[in-house]
Amino acid sequence: MRALMCVAAALGVAACVGDAAELGGITNRMAPTAQVRACDLDELRVTTQGQLRFPEDAMMFVYMTQQDFSLAQAKIRYDINQAGVPVNISYAGPAADTRHATRQKVIRSAADAVQETRYEWKGAPAFATGCVFDLTVEIRNLRDPASS
Repeated sequence: MRALMCVAAALGVAACVGDAAELGGITNRMAPTAQVRACDLDELRVTTQGQLRFPEDAMMFVYMTQQDFSLAQAKIRYDINQAGVPVNISYAGPAADTRHATRQKVIRSAADAVQETRYEWKGAPAFATGCVFDLTVEIRNLRDPASS
């Protein structure tokens, strides 16, 4: 009976974890069409720009720990379907970032900004693969020497 309960609990936890970009998976998964082309953002026009929002609880963590925060080489890879919607959004930076809660939140915010963006094809619509959104976040906690 205990073994069955442990298996059920493990499956429940696995279901909660999910397969999102900030966890090393793919957000807004979609199979590519038969005809794909390499991403060239010059072939598209942004009609709606997604908003990048730094998560408040992540900022609070950085402030409370009084440590610097760095997220370098943070690349979000994605495809754009024929309708101009970003799909297959994944994190392509260091894998260790997906195992750090504060970094996960920042990655999630970047993935959300990509997912909110909408494009319009300048020519014939296609399925573009390999688009990249680069993000670098640096927060320096400057301490006032007078308050020490």
